[in-house]
Amino acid sequence: MKKDRINSLIRTFVKEKLSPNSEDRQFVSNIYQSFNDLLGVNNCVQIGSYPRFTAIRPLHDLDILYIMGDWQRQNVEPQNYLNNLANQFRKDYKNPTSYTLKV
Repeated sequence: MKKDRINSLIRTFVKEKLSPNSEDRQFVSNIYQSFNDLLGVNNCVQIGSYPRFTAIRPLHDLDILYIMGDWQRQNVEPQNYLNNLANQFRKDYKNPTSYTLKV
C-alpha cells in the first residue's frame, strides 16, 4: 500500500471515528454558553484541546478559563472567591445537559 493511500485512510478514520461530530460540537457549545450566561462572556475563555481542534471522541471535559476580575493585592482571600463561585454555581447555574453537576 502506498504512503498516500495509508495517509488517506488514517485521515478518514480520524475524521469519522475520533473527531467531534456535530452532536458533540452542539453539546460543547451549549455547555460553554451556560458558563457565559452565568459568569459573563468577557470572563470565560475556552482553552485546552477543543478550541485547538485537537479534541477526540468521546469528549471527557471542556476546559474553561474563568477570569475572576481585579484582585486587591493586599487583601487577597482566594478561599472566599472560590466559595462565592461555588455558591453561584449551586444557586444559579442552568445545566443544559442531562448530567448531574456536583460542586
